[in-house]
Amino acid sequence: MATGGAQRVLLDQASWFHTNGYQVNTAFLYDRDGLHTKWRQTYPFPIHNLAVLDPQQGISRQLFFILRGLWRLWKLLRQNKFDVVETFTLDSNLFVLPLAWLAGLQVRVATNHGFARNDSRLKRMSHTWLINLGGADILIAVTEDVRIQSIGEGVRPERVITISNGIHLPNEHEKSATDLSKALNIAEGTVFLLSVGRLVYEKAYEVLIRAMRIVVSEYPTVFLGIAGEGELWGELHGLIDALNLTEKVRLLGNREDVHDLTAKADVFVMSSRSEGMPMALLEAMSFGLPVIVTRVGGLKEVVEDHSQGILVSPEDPQELAKAILELLRDPVSGLNMGKQARRRIEEKYTTERMCRQYEKIMIDLCREKKQ
Repeated sequence: MATGGAQRVLLDQASWFHTNGYQVNTAFLYDRDGLHTKWRQTYPFPIHNLAVLDPQQGISRQLFFILRGLWRLWKLLRQNKFDVVETFTLDSNLFVLPLAWLAGLQVRVATNHGFARNDSRLKRMSHTWLINLGGADILIAVTEDVRIQSIGEGVRPERVITISNGIHLPNEHEKSATDLSKALNIAEGTVFLLSVGRLVYEKAYEVLIRAMRIVVSEYPTVFLGIAGEGELWGELHGLIDALNLTEKVRLLGNREDVHDLTAKADVFVMSSRSEGMPMALLEAMSFGLPVIVTRVGGLKEVVEDHSQGILVSPEDPQELAKAILELLRDPVSGLNMGKQARRRIEEKYTTERMCRQYEKIMIDLCREKKQ
C-alpha cells in the first residue's frame, strides 16, 4: 500500500467492478505508507494487508513475515470462491500467481506496469518463466512499449497484450478551491509548473531542476512544484540550494491535494528516464494541461509532439528548458495543446474504457475454462 500508479489503477479497477455489480476483494503485500486504515474507510470493498514485510524488522525476522503473509494469502484464496485473480506488480505476479494456481483459481490475469531499475535479472527471468508456463492466462502490458519489453525478456508474444491505463475524467470546468498563493506561499501571477512522482532515479528530477536554472533566468515569475517523496529527497534539496533556486523550485512531499494542485497548474512536466503509463500524466492531461515529457516508455505513446504537448530527449536539461520556455513565450499555443490533451484522454484513456477491456478478457477466459 503506497501512493503510486499501480496502486491507483488497482483501486480504480476495484471500484469500477464493485460499482458494476461484481464482488471484489483487494489484497496488498504490505502497507508501506500506513494507508490501510484510511483505505478501509474510503472504499466499499474489503482491503487486506498480507503484511509480508515489516520495514522496521531486521532481515532475520523477514522470513517469518513472508511465511505468515503466504499463509494469510492462502486462506484468503481458499476461503473465497473467486473466479479471477489479477496481479498488479512484478512482485505480486511472482508472489501471488503460484499460490493462486495451487488454490485452484482457474483464471489468473497478470499485469506489467514496467520493470524497475533494481529488478534483478533473476527476478525478470523467473517472471518470464512463470508466465510462459501458465502461471497466468494472460499478461497485460499497460503500454505497447512494455509489451515489446516483455517479449524481449522472453515472454511468448501470444501470452501478452496491451491495455492502456485509464483515469476518471474531471468535469471540464472543474476548478480547485485551493488558494495556490497560500497553499504554496508563492506570489499571485506566478506561472505554476507541476511535476508529480517519487523522488527516485527513474524520474530524473535533477535534470528538471537544472533546466529550471535556465528557465528562471528569462522568466523569474515561474515556479516549479515537485509533489512526491523518495530516497533522493536530500540530494535534490541540496541541488536546489546549490543552484540558488530555493524560491523557484520546491519539493512538496506527498500531498493530499495533488488533484487540486493539478487543477491549478499551468504546465505539467515529466523529466523521466523510464516510465510505464503514469497516472499523474493522464490526470494532468484530463485537466487540459499542456505537458512536456521525455520520449520514453508510455509517454511517447500518450503524447504526440506539439499536439498535446512537447516531447524532449531524456537527460538533456537544455532541451527541457527550451520546451518550457516555448510554452511560456506562447501561452495561446499552450492552451491549444491543453485542449488536445483533454480530448486525447476522453478518446483513449478513461477508466471506463480500460475496465471494459479487462472485463471482456476476464469473462472470455472464464467461459473458456468452463467449456
